[in-house]
Amino acid sequence: QARENLGLKNAEFWVIGNVLPNIHDLVKPFTKNPTIKFMRSQSWNSLAKLFSQASCFVISSIEEWLAITQLQAMACGLPVISNINSGGENCVVPWVNGFMTELRNVDDISHKIQYLYDHREECNILWKQAATYVRENHRWDEYAKRAYEKYLSLLS
Repeated sequence: QARENLGLKNAEFWVIGNVLPNIHDLVKPFTKNPTIKFMRSQSWNSLAKLFSQASCFVISSIEEWLAITQLQAMACGLPVISNINSGGENCVVPWVNGFMTELRNVDDISHKIQYLYDHREECNILWKQAATYVRENHRWDEYAKRAYEKYLSLLS
């Protein structure tokens, strides 16, 4: 729906992931739009290649605790547009590596996409900051350190 709200010329939107039977009817009208491409689930390597061709990553899930694809997109240098139900509050720092949106607010998502489209120089900064943020804050050794410290605090 966000794509339908935008007047972006030469913009293409990719929907990556299998369309589940319970939402097939919801998605069907958008399959006729030539600027919206639906792709089935991808391997990690394929996702990285797709991300390298994109300008931003949007996730508007209403049921995920933390979608790891947000961090993968940031690692590829993409600013992320997310919401609280996608776990975005755990990794998206507004104006640093992306934007948070209101849940189920298509206009808010559209506005954020339009902003990135209209402000390429600021978008370039977000691209760099997204990759840096993941490198500095979401490494396995950092997770291990935080988990170790938490376990120690629980045992004391």
